[in-house]
Amino acid sequence: MIFDHDQQFYAYYDTIEETGEIIYCGKGTKYRSNIDISPLRNKKYNNIQKNHKIIRTRIPTLDEDLALKLEDWLMEYYHTWVDDPLATEHACNIDGPGTNNGCKSRSQETRNKIGKSQKGIKRSEEIKQKLKKPKSNEHKRKLRIAQTGKKQPDIVLLKLRKPVIQLNLDGTETGNIYSSIFEVTQLTGISNISRCCLGKRKQAGGFIWKHLQDWHKDMQIVPIEQFFIVQYDKQLNYINKFDSIQDIAKILGFKQNNILQCLLKKHKTAYGFIWNKINKKDFIESENK
Repeated sequence: MIFDHDQQFYAYYDTIEETGEIIYCGKGTKYRSNIDISPLRNKKYNNIQKNHKIIRTRIPTLDEDLALKLEDWLMEYYHTWVDDPLATEHACNIDGPGTNNGCKSRSQETRNKIGKSQKGIKRSEEIKQKLKKPKSNEHKRKLRIAQTGKKQPDIVLLKLRKPVIQLNLDGTETGNIYSSIFEVTQLTGISNISRCCLGKRKQAGGFIWKHLQDWHKDMQIVPIEQFFIVQYDKQLNYINKFDSIQDIAKILGFKQNNILQCLLKKHKTAYGFIWNKINKKDFIESENK
């Protein structure tokens, strides 16, 4: 980003050129913007500066208060405070966020101001490449610890949720659209919705499920063939029919896997019965004859 000298104040972050690691965040004023990076009252930072080339990236702000708040935000975002649980080995900020402006926790108004100040500011290619680097297992562990117990803001959850449409197995609409997979599960108790939306399952709970953004009325949905699981005695006399293996388990108390082995022709019988999978349409037609 090109520094605008018409701006009086700025926040900045310092990066080790060889590794791309951000080690220090601070704030400054216009008249100091052209001065070379000078030693700080910070032994750790000065030792790093002796052995590595440091690049300073400046972000102009409208006033000093906003520069201080942006400095805090940068420290939290890049974890440059030495006491931050996610701080790297070279983090150099001795004083943590809120030290300079006297506020340990930010109000919503302050957060909004910082958010507005960041609009339109694009990350440099160097930072983009740094963020693409795979995280080490230790870094991932620290991230998990830092996020434990935290709840995502409602606005973030809304952005993450994708509306879901429910279709019959023949591809026709049921008329039901849900705000998210979570809502479907809460209201219907049906699981594996996500796997259906990702194409890893054909159906769940007797329905086809699609992300609304991936579906349109002209889309050709391949109808899913529907079956009865039919129970016979060993002399092939018809006893009963079921919509699913789960129904058999609930009604008769038989283990699902044993029934499945019969349907796959790996076993001839299960629990003294023969089990076959028959197309529902064919079964109904044969009954009506």
